[in-house]
Amino acid sequence: SVPGLVGGDLAEDKIKMVAAGEYFSLAASEHHVYGWGGTGYKCTGQAPSNPKVSGSTIDVPARADGPTADGSWRILSLAAGFQHAMAIGIPEDSSALASASTAPSSSFGGASVQENQQQLQLEQQRREQQEQEQQQPRLDEQQRKEQQEQEQQPQQQEKEQQQRQQEAEQLRQQEEQQQQQQQQ
Repeated sequence: SVPGLVGGDLAEDKIKMVAAGEYFSLAASEHHVYGWGGTGYKCTGQAPSNPKVSGSTIDVPARADGPTADGSWRILSLAAGFQHAMAIGIPEDSSALASASTAPSSSFGGASVQENQQQLQLEQQRREQQEQEQQQPRLDEQQRKEQQEQEQQPQQQEKEQQQRQQEAEQLRQQEEQQQQQQQQ
């Protein structure tokens, strides 16, 4: 894709900082946080009920839900990582602080701490299942090899027995030849 101006909710705001995660981007002005991209871990700051969230992505920057949505907080810092995002801000007045105390405990992502923990548990279970699925073919192959070795073991023993018998027969024949030569 070709770089260009980003529109959406932030088009009319003066952006002071940006951050990028794995599949999402963030921008912040003095009083608002904006997010766009993948919404899988709620890192863009929009609740699933936000009309700008369609499916698993937000195509254009949208103002984050939560305490910063009304502009009563001053954004001091913005950070993003692999599957997390964080905005640090302070309330401009005491009414902003009061409204934040009644918001969900993790309102930046539009989800409660409990919902985020459930999401993390599901992700951990999915990873464990993938690891098991990846290890299963290796275990199956190892079991198959062990079974082949067990099946081949009697055959190998039989071959060794036949070889010893052949060697014994050759020795017997050599001894007979030597005895016949001595008698002549």
